[in-house]
Amino acid sequence: MVVFVALSVAGCAATTSQSVPIPDQSRIIENPQMGRIYVIRPSAFGGFDSISMWIRDDNEYIGTTGGSGFLCWERPPGKTEISGIAKNISSVTLDVKAGEVYYIHQDIYGPGGPRWYSLVYNKLEVIIPEKAKELMKKCKHPIFRK
Repeated sequence: MVVFVALSVAGCAATTSQSVPIPDQSRIIENPQMGRIYVIRPSAFGGFDSISMWIRDDNEYIGTTGGSGFLCWERPPGKTEISGIAKNISSVTLDVKAGEVYYIHQDIYGPGGPRWYSLVYNKLEVIIPEKAKELMKKCKHPIFRK
């Protein structure tokens, strides 16, 4: 029974969607007076890709990441805390500069077992652009939902 549930959930990937506008991906930055932030979740590890995780920029809800997806938005310069919310809250602090791009990798993990779906944790880490671009090759664009 547990194997059946795990396998059936594993085939249904969660959609990556965001509630803030998605900037033009053909440009490095759309508004040079803003900074651009990416949260990249390339993992499709086990059945965990079927679980959505919230992303916040300070107190603003940005969207949810699903396996093999990313979020992208632009924000005014200044200090901010980007948080991933799952069974835990993982955060990174950025000092956003106008015209700069920031990449955050969201890793997911859990202990497994029959109730693994309620025990998924996340970890956010700022990464260099070269690594981010490699990871994003595995990812789907987000869907904009108000």
